[in-house]
This record gives sequence, C-alpha cells and structure tokens, in this order.
Amino acid sequence: MMLAFVCSAAALTLVLIAAIARNLLRFDTEERTASRIALGVTALLLPLAAALLYWHFSSWEWDPRLRAAAADDTPDVSQMIAQLEARLKTHPDDADGWLLLGRSKYVLKDYSAAAHAYGEAYRATKGQDLEALLGYAESLALSDPDTLKGKAGDLFETALALDPSNPKALWFAGLAASINGRSELAESRWMTLLQQALPQNIKVIVAERLTALATASGRPVNPRVAALLLAAASSSQSAPTTQGEGAVARPEPPERTVRVHVTVDPRLANKVPTHNTLFVLARDPSAPGPPLAVKRFDTPTMPLDVVLSSKDAMLPNRTIATATHLVIVARYSLSGQPVAAAGDLSGEIAIDPAHTDAADVSISSVVR
Repeated sequence: MMLAFVCSAAALTLVLIAAIARNLLRFDTEERTASRIALGVTALLLPLAAALLYWHFSSWEWDPRLRAAAADDTPDVSQMIAQLEARLKTHPDDADGWLLLGRSKYVLKDYSAAAHAYGEAYRATKGQDLEALLGYAESLALSDPDTLKGKAGDLFETALALDPSNPKALWFAGLAASINGRSELAESRWMTLLQQALPQNIKVIVAERLTALATASGRPVNPRVAALLLAAASSSQSAPTTQGEGAVARPEPPERTVRVHVTVDPRLANKVPTHNTLFVLARDPSAPGPPLAVKRFDTPTMPLDVVLSSKDAMLPNRTIATATHLVIVARYSLSGQPVAAAGDLSGEIAIDPAHTDAADVSISSVVR
C-alpha cells in the first residue's frame, strides 16, 4: 500500500514539473538558458523538498522490522481485564470500574465472575444504581438459575421498585414468580412487558411464556397473546394472499395423530425426581410459536405411551394436522412449567408425519 502511495506521489510530482517546464520554455531565445537552469533546479529541489517534508511530518514507520513489531502490539483483552482487576484491588470503591469489569465478564459469558463484579458495583453504589442492580441479578440468575428462587429474585423485585417499567426487570421478575408458583403475578408482569415497544421476536418469546402459563394452569390463552402468536406463525409461512373467483375452497386437513413411546435412558434414571412432571409435546421446527400439541403427566409410570392429536393443540388452527415436519419432545420439568429450563431431563426425535405416525423418544440428556 505504501509503494502505491509513493508511486502516485512521484507521478504527481512529475506532472507538476511538466507544468512548470511548459511555462518556463515559453520565454524568448535569450531567456531560455536561464529558464532551463531554473527548470533543472526545480526538477531537483521539488521532489527532494517533498520527500524531506513527508519524512519529517509523516507517522509512517519505514523500517519493516519496526512496522511488524507495531502490528503485533494490539490490545490484549485479557491483559486489559487483568489490569482493571489489579487496579480495583487498590480502588475497591470504584463503582465505574466494577461496572466495566462486570460488562466485560458478561460479554465473555463468565457469568459467575460478572456476578461478583456487578455485586461489588452494587455494594459501592449502596444498591441505588440500576445498572449494577440488574447486572448483579441477571448474572446471578444466568450462573445459577436456582437463585431466582432467592437472591436474584429478591434483587429483581428491588429493581422493579426502582423502575416498574424496566423491561429486563419485568422479564426476570416474571420468571422468578413463575418458578416460585406465582403464575398470576408472572402473567401480570409479562402482560405489562408485552405492552412495551419490543422487537417482534422478543414479543413472541413473551407470548410463548404466557401461553405456557395459561396451559399449565388450565386457563384459556389471552386473546391478544393468541393473536400475536398466530400472526407470527402465519408470517413465517408462505401462503397465497388472493383467491380467484372460480377457485375451489381448500378442504380441511384430515385428523392426524402421533403415537409416542417414551422411555428413560438408564443413565438418567436416578436423576428423575420422585414426584415429577412430564411434558410430551410436538413442535414444528420451521415455525415459531407454542407447541402444536402438548400433554402433561404428573409422576407417570415408565415406559409411557402417549397419543398426540389436534385436540391437544394450544391454539386453534395450529395443530399437528397442518405440519409437514414434527419434532416430538418428552421432558421432565423440574419447575413444573412447560418451558424448558436448565436441569430438566429431555429427549426428542424428528419425524415426517406424512410417512409415519409413531415416535420413540428416549429421555437421555440434561437441559443446559
């Protein structure tokens, strides 16, 4: 790149010398000798002066060894974090420093270290800084979901007291309420969250949680939530928008059932709680939204045979009868909620419902 710059500069210098020469050589014969001398001096001094000026004022390093060393001297994130940590040891009340360290650890997904840093910022600000408070609570919850039943849950309650409309506080406080069996409080908080100007994909996630809450409680899905999920599902599928006058109405899809045989991998048998909740459900992997069919069982006997049908749909007009591909999931929920959470025991299998109506699912993995 520097070679191209030097060549360009040399070419421009020659153009300038040519322009000067043209004017100098227009003089009469008796003046041409002096003009040629002036031209020679200009041709010699102009490039030399330009080179000296660029060498003096330019920051370019001409020595290739020094350039290579400078290129290798890039900031090391881990080194910067180590320097920040060393500084905080001597300045433990630097709230901004702890916040910066918390953000850094969070980005690196070291949630335990992020919780410690945000916790120090929370201490330094006496619990009055919302970023420190939320960062502390969220990092705790991500490093150990069980803290939503205790410390993290309490922190989110405090955050809501400081800012009742904060989206992150509403989401996590609703999650904590759901885990602690307070489904009505969780629904209230998530409905408040749903009224905010959120990205569409976030609204779908909130709506799915609200649908799962309603299903687990045996209550009908809120009409607004159902409409949102139906709109999201329809927008993800290509369908004709118009129909000719002579078009024939499309017949209703036939009833479809899927026979599911559920077993537990012997390696996980000792991890199944004595009193447990099992969900068997069907999803369309190509469409967002709640399951197409779901059944709940309290402390079932294994192995278990289940039949999923359109009658098990969570939303009308969105059933297993309309899907071209299905993923059948069997999951022990430690929280008793239909939405997967860390620590749940799960298994799944993909099937083509056009060619088979049976699925064998082995619960063989732990949700992370």
